[in-house]
Amino acid sequence: MDDEFDGYSSDFLEARKEQLLELRAEITGRSREALQQIMDQDREVGDSVDTSNEEQDTSTMLRLQDREASLLFEIEAALRRLGEDEYGECVECGDDINPRRLEARPAASMCIACQEEVEALERRQRSRPGLIDEYM
Repeated sequence: MDDEFDGYSSDFLEARKEQLLELRAEITGRSREALQQIMDQDREVGDSVDTSNEEQDTSTMLRLQDREASLLFEIEAALRRLGEDEYGECVECGDDINPRRLEARPAASMCIACQEEVEALERRQRSRPGLIDEYM
């Protein structure tokens, strides 16, 4: 990162904490609503098209819940790093994460370079199934 960077201000850190807490509240609220929708679905006997549509809707909601659970995990980890004065340090290389990246994605745990490296490795592994840890 920039050689002139001398750490995050307390205002910056407080603003990121507020962002993370708001995101957590939004996700938790959406999760409760989705669960309530699934529980409230009438299980009347209908034709096969209606049943299939309901099952597809439920499946889509559950996939979204999985993604939000993953984001919630990232948020909790970021809040923990804030509490341990480790927020903003890349978990891979230890360098400071660019403040603009943290403003855009307050749960970020890696600098751009490390994130890109991890994503490239994941793409290679998906494109070549069966090869285990070839590039590690």
